Amino acid sequence: MEFGPIIKYYRLKSGITQAELADGICSIPHLSKIENNAYSVNKETAAMLMERLGLDINDEVERYEGLQIKLEEFIDALFYYELEKSKLLKNELLMNEEYYSKTNLVHLYHIYFARYFLLHGDSISAQQHIQIVEKNRSNLSPFEELLFQYIYGSSLYYSGKVREALDYYLNIKIKNVSSDSYISMKELSYQIALCYSVLSQSEQSIPYAQEALVFYKEKDNYIRTIHTQMLLAINYESLELYHEAQNTYQIILRNTQLLNLTELYHQNLFNYALLLNDLEKLHEAIKQFKRCIDYFPSKSDNYYIAHIELIKATRQLDSNTDKCSTISSYVEKIDGYQNANILKQTKLLIREVELQLQNNNEKLYNFYEKEFIPFFLKEGNVKYAKKYILLLAEWYEIKEDYKTSSFHYNKYCRLK
Repeated sequence: MEFGPIIKYYRLKSGITQAELADGICSIPHLSKIENNAYSVNKETAAMLMERLGLDINDEVERYEGLQIKLEEFIDALFYYELEKSKLLKNELLMNEEYYSKTNLVHLYHIYFARYFLLHGDSISAQQHIQIVEKNRSNLSPFEELLFQYIYGSSLYYSGKVREALDYYLNIKIKNVSSDSYISMKELSYQIALCYSVLSQSEQSIPYAQEALVFYKEKDNYIRTIHTQMLLAINYESLELYHEAQNTYQIILRNTQLLNLTELYHQNLFNYALLLNDLEKLHEAIKQFKRCIDYFPSKSDNYYIAHIELIKATRQLDSNTDKCSTISSYVEKIDGYQNANILKQTKLLIREVELQLQNNNEKLYNFYEKEFIPFFLKEGNVKYAKKYILLLAEWYEIKEDYKTSSFHYNKYCRLK
């Protein structure tokens, strides 16, 4: 504990000059050095200075230690993804913000608050705390510097600079191999895996996710363990490792039910339904999409997206003789949604069904080539678009237009 800044805080608060406080205890220059942490004061001198300020040094030590413990509880709540607990602790910490600012806990205070706001999706507030730390970065301890770098990388990621965040994380990890005992270093593996996954580099993502999974399991961090398993399942599916993806989703669904994590359960149930759709288990996929729709709040993004996937799965069922009317009933529930992307998808899917029912292959494949595939590629839904690119290649091959067929086959092979 550094007594100097606390002595200065109470002296200024009491309106006492340095000369009045130092009289008979130490020289004014000596007190100035104590207050500015240029000199490490012994406990006896600190006790006399505090006594003159009407304070008991033991009470101050106890208060400091209590606030230090509260700060540790705060970062633990964030680490273990205890969001409600972190909100309560945040409010308690805010009540002592002025005191924290006068102690050597000030840097951790702002670093942890930046992490809190990033976790809660408030990047503006997070950036305010990051800027405060940046102004005093030269005064950070090695541990604080490492934590700050981790948080700064997170701020890049949440601001959409994923490639920049990945490079930043990798650089931290390379430079701090010997510091791997720090929680922030271990957590870096998860963040790196997340960045690779967002950048559609699943092969690179999986090893880092597996490393993070071991760490979170060792720490009994159940929520982050599930988050990491979700990341692995998504990447397994992307690499068409369907057996591994299915096994991972089944583990997640079982554990989220056991832990009564209803929201997380349905998020993964939706992802699992997407996998079932890829495996062409359409009846089961439709069943799970409907369960998700029943759970997701009406008019929420998840609600509408689940409807879109339900429409996609339904229109693939050749056995459904009344696909158009069935799909129309789903579309009515989406009608009026303000997201232009969702509305565009809906119209394209309905148009596809209409053309299929007309049995006009020329119109249908022209629609795929000119409208359907370009839209899904533009939206980054490469996996879905690839199915139709392959259909186009096969269609032109049947028509003996081998040049165009080869073009689409090559396009199919290039896309990942």
